[in-house]
Amino acid sequence: MVNNFQMIQDLVKCLSGLHISRLRASDEDVLNYLSSSLHSALRAAVSEQLLLQSFRNMVSGCIYEVEGLLNVSYLAIYDAGDETYLVIGPCLTESLTDTQIKLQIRNFGLETHLARLLTDFIQNLPVVSYETLHQLGVLLANYLHGIPRPVPYRKINFQWDSQSKKDLMLVEHFGELDQMRRVELRYELSAAMTEAVKQGNLSLAYQLMRQMNPESSSIVRNSNPLRNTQNMCIIMNTQLRHAMEATGIHPYRLDQFSHEIALQVEKLRTAAEAAKYPLEIIRRYCELARENTYPELKPFTRLVVTYVKEHLSDNLTVKDTAKALLVNANYLSHQFHRDMGITFIDFVNRERVNQAASLLKHTNMQIQQIAATVGYNNTSYFAKQFLKYQRMTPSMYRNSGLL
Repeated sequence: MVNNFQMIQDLVKCLSGLHISRLRASDEDVLNYLSSSLHSALRAAVSEQLLLQSFRNMVSGCIYEVEGLLNVSYLAIYDAGDETYLVIGPCLTESLTDTQIKLQIRNFGLETHLARLLTDFIQNLPVVSYETLHQLGVLLANYLHGIPRPVPYRKINFQWDSQSKKDLMLVEHFGELDQMRRVELRYELSAAMTEAVKQGNLSLAYQLMRQMNPESSSIVRNSNPLRNTQNMCIIMNTQLRHAMEATGIHPYRLDQFSHEIALQVEKLRTAAEAAKYPLEIIRRYCELARENTYPELKPFTRLVVTYVKEHLSDNLTVKDTAKALLVNANYLSHQFHRDMGITFIDFVNRERVNQAASLLKHTNMQIQQIAATVGYNNTSYFAKQFLKYQRMTPSMYRNSGLL
């Protein structure tokens, strides 16, 4: 088990930057963890007894999410059998700009030396989405502790008032809060998917739709599975039709297009057939969006543009694209530059930055996640390209008055 646990520690650390620790259920071990992992700055801001109390109140069989100052979070699972805690974190579930950190610290009225320590601490924490942290906790609770799903989930908050008095609050009814966050995630993914469709980015739209499926499957508005899925298709059709109005397509054309899809939805005869149809709706709207893009282009260059938009999140190179389109790489590069006035790589980067700008504007996705979504594995390179085409960093764009 030790080797197995070590492997899990290393794997999680490699993939997310998160630390996983196993502590004996003693005040000494808990305080040592808090000192090394949560930093002396946090211990100075919140009393040791308050931090210890959060652990002492834990019972077996559920996950505890502890959220402290500046939204620093970690998960803890207590095992009464061997009297240990499994602790995941600390981390941030959303990135904070320097301005946001300073504003929150000022609101808490913390001393200057403590503010400096906390700022350093926060800036070095890994940023992991709430959904990833939650799913990791569920997996480890189930795998390492045998807690059956759905795993009970509770949240512990350190509450602050205007006089910076500290209090501890245990949220017993976390199920409702969890459901709220799942709804928020579904709406966020839906907004991102809509933006991808408007730009004709089929691969990204499919990717986001597949992420939405687990969240959408919990929505039951009709006891008939076929009718329930048909209703979801109708909602998607309406949502995408309204979104496409902003692209300049004539309302009459859109009305005809959406009417054809609505008729097809009503012809679906099985729940299995209906479950696949949202992807068909996305495909058709992406094709419509691309029809309205660069109508003056020659057929071959339009084909290249279409291919780029469909594979924007892939590793796009001239050589690989030429191979996929069965043409010579030099021919593709020359024709594309002649018709578009920019190089193939410049076009790819511009499209990726445009897509990223839409995601920054319409969603709360983390910047690192947006970078990966539009095809950048290196966040620093993504920021450099974003600055080149938007004349500001991704963080500045998200926080700017342009939004």
